[in-house]
Amino acid sequence: MDRKEYLLRRRADGHARPRTSVLALWGVLTGVTAIVLLVAGGLDALQKTVIVTAAPFVLVMLGLAFSLWRELRQDPLVAPVPVEQPVAVATVPKDPET
Repeated sequence: MDRKEYLLRRRADGHARPRTSVLALWGVLTGVTAIVLLVAGGLDALQKTVIVTAAPFVLVMLGLAFSLWRELRQDPLVAPVPVEQPVAVATVPKDPET
């Protein structure tokens, strides 16, 4: 069982343990799609298809990265703590007569 097929099957059924028939369907569909693309246009067509289908996920990942960056900047455990400037303390010279 391939992880991708298992996740597709789980998504289709909505159950933690999806049916085997749904797993088989997704496995056959993904395999047939790859075979058709290889036969029709060779490896180049398969690679282009993978790139085109992955493009929307890149936009989602960029949004998630930006959101994480914004949240980490506001997190008090991660955000840089401002350093206090040292205060000059005036010393009073000792009175030599005492």
